[in-house]
Amino acid sequence: MDWPPPADQIPLLPVEVLAMTLLRRVNLRPNQAVERNYFVGRNGQIPSLGTEYHRQTILDAVNEAWDWLFINGLMVGASGEDWNRSRADMEGHRIISRKGSALLNADDPMGLIRVERLLALPLHPRIEAKARIQFAIGAYGSAVHEAFRELEIRVREAGGYDASKLGTSLMEMAFSANGGPLTDSSMLPAEQLAIMRLYVGAIGAFKNPLSHRTVDYDDPTIAAEQLLFADLLHRMLDGFIAVKNAQSEGD
Repeated sequence: MDWPPPADQIPLLPVEVLAMTLLRRVNLRPNQAVERNYFVGRNGQIPSLGTEYHRQTILDAVNEAWDWLFINGLMVGASGEDWNRSRADMEGHRIISRKGSALLNADDPMGLIRVERLLALPLHPRIEAKARIQFAIGAYGSAVHEAFRELEIRVREAGGYDASKLGTSLMEMAFSANGGPLTDSSMLPAEQLAIMRLYVGAIGAFKNPLSHRTVDYDDPTIAAEQLLFADLLHRMLDGFIAVKNAQSEGD
């Protein structure tokens, strides 16, 4: 979509779509800082729109898009040193950030924005540092593998098994309804079986393939959702470990 979009469409566009349209327009001015008036025109005029249709509504939408770019780090303030002008002269001017440039060069920038929203909250402490760094550099398979590998390690540690116990068989033993060390005895038998199958399926479907071959993630959203699934299983495991420890103390 070119800038400016049809006037009657501007208030209807999601803020991120309008913002990315603005960013692509700014990218046509390499090595130049831009100011807010570049988007809305001086004295509230919108260049090239040629219409008075809902002027204030249009201005509000464009200003929201400008602020969205700045708040989300796609544009940053331009310093006087960078532009051979005084800081006072550069007040209110913006340049495209490294993050903004990366999005512009991405095949699916809106997909990356959605992924960033999915992973906005911290992951479980056992996977946050390594998995997030790997994900940030685009090593999606490594991030997912790290999250599920760490899950396998934690189950082995909590269940008291040695290093020879691996993969789906480890999950079957740890969460077995017949005395598995991580089985919550307060659950109904059907629920215990479901939990065991959940962990077996997760390791079998998401960890094991990555351990044996290269898995290409064409859609980072899929990788992000698998990472969040691993995060959920880690947090559930915290609860099962707490139950196990409480039962041990009771005994």
